[in-house]
Amino acid sequence: MSTLQHKIFGIKYGDFRPANQSREALLTLIKKTALSKLPPQISMIYAPQVDFTNQTANINENYDQWTPWFARTKTKADGGVVRGNKTAIAFFNGDCPILCLQQGKKIAAAHAGYRCLIRKNPKEEGIVETTIRQFDPEKTKVFIFGGIGPCCWLPEYDDKPEILKPILSRHPKILENCLCRTNSNSPFGIKDISVDLYKLAIELLKRVGVSGNNIATDSRCTCCATENNQPLFWSYTRFKAGKQMRIDGRNLSVVWTR
Repeated sequence: MSTLQHKIFGIKYGDFRPANQSREALLTLIKKTALSKLPPQISMIYAPQVDFTNQTANINENYDQWTPWFARTKTKADGGVVRGNKTAIAFFNGDCPILCLQQGKKIAAAHAGYRCLIRKNPKEEGIVETTIRQFDPEKTKVFIFGGIGPCCWLPEYDDKPEILKPILSRHPKILENCLCRTNSNSPFGIKDISVDLYKLAIELLKRVGVSGNNIATDSRCTCCATENNQPLFWSYTRFKAGKQMRIDGRNLSVVWTR
């Protein structure tokens, strides 16, 4: 039975934000870090070009090959689907969790940012609803990792009015149950209204038929997780608060099967 594997290449590995370097520099960084540390059977990394959409791309239908070992989607997509254990799926993320689904040898990984999960237009399906169509929910295992916790995430309420008024959203009861408050770990201070993105993704998955017993998480917070008193990950929230170097960096989050 294939099992999902994951790794986050965080702040100590370098800045993986494509906008901060040339294509050649980015590929060199990925090759000397991620590619060299992934299992030897991994011959391709597939990295969707995210833009807070609800689209999940199949590698056979949406494929822009940069090198023999690295490809992106030709169009914007916030999820990717591959088969087998030779291709890993990767995201350059700064706080958004990565949602991974597996059924047999087929895996999908999706950008589980808030606007992917809860669309601005309540008539639109979110990334969970669109991605699950390629799977049998009852046979699907899920793993979520690589994102900011409710301890630190401070949403931009003007752009997300349904957070303050859940009835405006597609799933008001689910959203309301996922509201909470930031705590002292937040670089912006305590008691701001936050959203537990992990819980939100889990509740949306249960709604479409995935068993809670088949969902696992690595919920280390990209904003406040540390090692030896140093940040483990790049964080857009920490950057906005002026609590990290003035480079808006990105982590490289990778998922594959073994």
